[in-house]
Parts: sequence; C-alpha cells; structure tokens
Amino acid sequence: MTKLLFEKSKDGVSIPSGYFHKKAKQTDLVSVTFASSQLLISQKLKEMIFASKHYGVEFFQTELIGLSGLPFEYWFVNPYESPLDMLDYSKSEFNYFDGRGKNVISNASIENKNELEKAILENRRSAIENPYPNHRPLKISVLEFKNTPVTSYDFFPIWGTLNRGIAFFVSQRLKGQIELAQCTGITFTDPNQVYP
Repeated sequence: MTKLLFEKSKDGVSIPSGYFHKKAKQTDLVSVTFASSQLLISQKLKEMIFASKHYGVEFFQTELIGLSGLPFEYWFVNPYESPLDMLDYSKSEFNYFDGRGKNVISNASIENKNELEKAILENRRSAIENPYPNHRPLKISVLEFKNTPVTSYDFFPIWGTLNRGIAFFVSQRLKGQIELAQCTGITFTDPNQVYP
C-alpha cells in the first residue's frame, strides 16, 4: 500500500488486514506505523469524508482484527494529489532541511505551483540518489493559503509540511460534522504548529 505514495492507484490494489495492538483503542482515526503518509479511518469517518467535497484522495477498504479476533471495517485514505494552487506563495516559506529534518540548510525561492511541483519532483529524485541522512528534504516551513481556500474543498492533503510531512485539511463545515458525530482519535491543529 505504501508504494502508492503521491500517485493515484491502478487497478488491482490489494490491502492487507491489520491487527490492533494489544494496548490500542479502537478509534475512528487509527495511528499506524507502516503507512505514515496515509490515513486509516473507520467506516463512519470515511462516509463523512466521502460525502464531503474532497480532493486528491482515494479510499481502499480493509479490516483490523481486534483482540477478540473479530474484524472491524476500516479504510485507507491514499493522498495522490495536493491542490497547490490554493497556497499563497508570497506568504508561505519553503526551506531545505538537514537529513534529520530539524535544521534549515537553505531557503528555496518558490513563487508558484509549477515551481513547487518541479522542486518536489527534484527533491524526490534527490531522496533516491542521496538516501538518509544525506538527503536534504524540502519542506513548507510556513504554510499560508489564499483568502478563500477552505470554501473550495472540505477535505484535502498538502504534502511537505514542516511538522507532519503530509497534512490533511478539513473545512470548518466538515470539522463541525466530525465533532458532532464524536469521532475519536482526531486532533485538529494549525498546520504551522508543532504536532502535540
């Protein structure tokens, strides 16, 4: 599944079943270690996102086996495209970091979507040619949107954010629905804040 990073799937995708860790809680958003760029969500949360105006994600059915041995239906959310035209490039900041992703090595002058897409592709190639710790990841250090982005989509991914790698954004409308449905395992934060 993790081989689908940053691209839409082809036919014949097979998603393996997983198991809850013995100390894990069954939540609507499940933390996973093997698919850090993707979400693993419950049927309830999937239905809410799927019914919203979402962009750049696709859903794959799987299951998680509980301690009782019973399977629970879950869904992988694979992010394959970001709406990079929604960024305010004059206010956002882009930097290359050291291999640990902690210290800024240099600034990146990026003024539009085309330049960012080109820089992301070049940076991916660099990651292959110069694996950790020699790779210098490109990250969005400060992420700012244009004045009216959230009205465009209710749910979408932006990759390359400073603290998360891939950040998933929700509109106020969808956030309210998720909170009203009392979905568990979810924390909403500002994209420029350090993850709690």
